[in-house]
Formats: sequence, structure tokens, C-alpha cells
Amino acid sequence: MYFASEKALEDFLIQHPQITELRIENSPGLKHMPRLPESLVKLQVLRCWCLPALNQLPVNLRSLTVSNCSLVPGLPELPDGLTFLQVDNCLGLSGLPALPETLAVLRLINVPGLKRLPALPSALAGLIFDSCPALKNGGLKAGNLAIELRL
Repeated sequence: MYFASEKALEDFLIQHPQITELRIENSPGLKHMPRLPESLVKLQVLRCWCLPALNQLPVNLRSLTVSNCSLVPGLPELPDGLTFLQVDNCLGLSGLPALPETLAVLRLINVPGLKRLPALPSALAGLIFDSCPALKNGGLKAGNLAIELRL
């Protein structure tokens, strides 16, 4: 959904206080993320090139996708129940916060500035790393899952 400004997004959230899924897309006027409702379980922030940061995420969030948000240098603390995280084409991102133990899927695609990773949850079932050349470690271990990085 396109939002011309923070005010437009805030007005939408006031009109939909119990929203569970939100897709914010192609919103170059969005320069600040307002407080999101706690009912939100799925958030997609796509092609918001002028957004410099994400604020605190709702505690009930289970799925987060951040794509083509070049100014975002990092993510806020991730909710304990998050099960899916995808970050792609975020050229300014250099690190990730601690990953919750509930995380089952992690996808990091074309994040050239990503230099380090936090510990991977032992329950991780799906993992994709693609075009993250600053990660110099040739392999990682998460529980019994051996991971090979192709940089």
C-alpha cells in the first residue's frame, strides 16, 4: 500500500487499529515509521528508499520483510515470537540484532554491507544468504545445521 507521508500512514492505522497484516510499498515520502499496532503479525516494508530506520516492532509480529530500504542501517530489536525474517537489497544495512529462538526462516539477499551476524537460533529450518560479500566467514553452524555461505 502506498502512503504519501507519515500522516497518511498514521491516519490509516487509526482507521484500522486491529490490522494484522500491513504492506507498505513505494512510499518515498515516508521518512519516519509511526508506532505500529500490537495486533500486527505480518509487516512488509518495500521500496521505501527515504525511510532511515524502523522503530520498535509490535510484540506479536511473526513475519518481517524489509526490501529496498537503502537508508536503513540496522533493524530494531526483534520480537520474541518472530518466525520469518527477510532482508533484501538494503544497501545500508551493516548488522542485525539478536535473532529470536523462534526464528525458523532467515533470508538475507543482496545486503553487501552486512559484516556480521548474530548467533543463529538452533531451531532455524530455512536459511538463504545470497550476495552478502562482506560476510567473510566461509560457514556457520546453527544447532545441527551446517551452513555454507556462497558469497
